[in-house]
Amino acid sequence: YSSLEALSGFIRAHQGLIHLCEMDGRLPEPVPVIMPVIQGAQYEITQMEADFGTLMHIQRIVLTARVLAQHKKSFVSAKCARGLLIDSDVEKLSECLDRVVTKLQAVRFSVEIASSCRLYHKQAHGTKVSLA
Repeated sequence: YSSLEALSGFIRAHQGLIHLCEMDGRLPEPVPVIMPVIQGAQYEITQMEADFGTLMHIQRIVLTARVLAQHKKSFVSAKCARGLLIDSDVEKLSECLDRVVTKLQAVRFSVEIASSCRLYHKQAHGTKVSLA
């Protein structure tokens, strides 16, 4: 999971770097320079998906849900700043979103999910998957 999260962050950071370079002109043509690095990280994720199948699919869903919950928390705060929500609403929604993130973190480290994915992979491919 940590590898997926690190690679995803690496890709996002480099996509942001392309945008920054285009904005400030520090690199005249940033896409040809930065894109191969992004594609290398995307290839690593593809390889991990091929190797770990279902487990990677679950990890990607958990990571995406966690990111969305965190974005939702920022969205709620912005709505409060614009006067569309009151402070007590934001507090309650933030607590709820924090619980969601905590539950997603628990799923991230679920031994049951990892074990069932390992069993599925073994049955589907006849090989044992190391989750180390």
